[in-house]
Amino acid sequence: MSSVVHAARALAAAALTIALASRAAPAQSGAFLVTLGKDTIALERYTRTGNTITGEEVVRIPVTTMRNYTLTLGANGMPAHLEFTNRRLTAPGPVTRVSADFGADTVRGTVTTDSTRAIVVAAHGAIPFANLQFAFQELALQLARASGRDSLQYPLWQVGGRTLLTGTVKRLGTDSMTLALNDQPAYRARLDRAGQMTGLQGLATTQKYEVARLATADVQGFAAASARRDSSGQALGMLSPPDTVRGTIGGAHLQIAYSKPAKRGRTVFGGMVPWDQVWRTGANAATDFTTDAEILINNVPVPAGRYSLWTLPSQNGWKLIINRQKGQWGTVYFADSDLVRIDMTRATLSQPLERFAITLQPAGDAGILSFLWDNTVVSVPVAVRK
Repeated sequence: MSSVVHAARALAAAALTIALASRAAPAQSGAFLVTLGKDTIALERYTRTGNTITGEEVVRIPVTTMRNYTLTLGANGMPAHLEFTNRRLTAPGPVTRVSADFGADTVRGTVTTDSTRAIVVAAHGAIPFANLQFAFQELALQLARASGRDSLQYPLWQVGGRTLLTGTVKRLGTDSMTLALNDQPAYRARLDRAGQMTGLQGLATTQKYEVARLATADVQGFAAASARRDSSGQALGMLSPPDTVRGTIGGAHLQIAYSKPAKRGRTVFGGMVPWDQVWRTGANAATDFTTDAEILINNVPVPAGRYSLWTLPSQNGWKLIINRQKGQWGTVYFADSDLVRIDMTRATLSQPLERFAITLQPAGDAGILSFLWDNTVVSVPVAVRK
């Protein structure tokens, strides 16, 4: 019997146990505050009454959006039907409505905006998933803990989509668990004796947000205040917007495409960006580097071509990494694909920089490539090989 079937059976048994207990239990409610550094990026409130979970949530990125949902669980405690709406509060556009039924091995539903499209996704024992939404993730953690297994995998259906994620929950003692999505770095979650998620930390992940449980929250008031900020030009926007740096050095045309994360009140180097670990040197997709001629970076030859660009930050000195792999997500790094590792020079900025930046300063046949963030700038000379 496959591990998928074993996991599905364990999840179903756990769901039935929780469902039987929930029928006689009073309504449960709570709220989740989602922060990224000093910024609140989402606020959610939910109530579970018997086999129905209802909730509302405000998400502030890129602009203020309101979500409403009702998840009905079947007699076996597993998801049976979902109604989910998503509407933008600033410069309102069409409302997106998702309606889905969860069968034994298939999720079937519709997504409606200006028109309606059908969804059919093969999924055995799926749980709905929406980024930055946590009532459903709490359900998944509860089911995993109730299964009694030290580790459990299950499919997560991305609400409104045609793809699945794999959730992997592992126990850490009596009140803590990790949750990994598609084998990426894991979130750490805490559950109390009643199975309620009291907190979640994503500092080891690429999203790096933290979640705190509240007894309740004024979601409507927060939504109105956030929409007013958007209207006055203070929308959060993209968390790490893309940017492209281009320059010509001695006839060689260089281009670097990357994303620009922000400090948001956090410790950057030695915190968000750990010392002595390879860093994507930006955010989102791996930083992309192209040169149409052979160049020298700190006197180290780099042939013409397209590469991914990484760094190894250290308190004892930085290294620039030119890697042959390209076009991948920024968590996908293979050291055996390194072309070269090159020493860089580190200095202190006179004024802290809120958002990460890459600069290329040509000067005839030479130039300086620099990475700047917070109070740090690291640089390396670039020249055309003659």
